[in-house]
Amino acid sequence: MEKKFLVIEIQKTSEGVVSNIVTNYTDKNQAESAYYTILASAAVSTVAVHTAMIIDDQGALYASRSYTH
Repeated sequence: MEKKFLVIEIQKTSEGVVSNIVTNYTDKNQAESAYYTILASAAVSTVAVHTAMIIDDQGALYASRSYTH
């Protein structure tokens, strides 16, 4: 069975509202590209907390980074 990589974007507003987007990839390099694209936006975001993560379909964590503004 082919491994899947999930890229998770989490945003939390200053009012405490949390939203997320989860996208899956079969190619780890494509998942990393999406992860770093999210982080590029998160670095300059006005969202209170902006997070990106990569996990696999068994829950193993590959990368996680968060910006608090």
